[in-house]
Amino acid sequence: MASVSVLGTLVGIFVEYFGRSHPPTLPVGWTATNAIDPDMILWVTSNSGTPDPGCRFAADAAFVNEPTVVSDKRLDSPSIAISSPAAQLTFRKQLQF
Repeated sequence: MASVSVLGTLVGIFVEYFGRSHPPTLPVGWTATNAIDPDMILWVTSNSGTPDPGCRFAADAAFVNEPTVVSDKRLDSPSIAISSPAAQLTFRKQLQF
């Protein structure tokens, strides 16, 4: 679980729950690429557990397979403006077991 601590004036916040897109489409501004591409499979969104592991909550999850060979599957967000040396960027990765 991520936590937020504000050390100064909160100027803006970037949040993406992936729930605004319709699976398997990524939200606007997000791009999936494979720099090393053994299987031609890109990041997608899921809200059903398929492909496994989907999402435990109402918001969609971003998902990509884990091939048994070397790959470089990238998921790039839209630009995030960071204008303070005290700024923090936090991600939450949820594993499903």
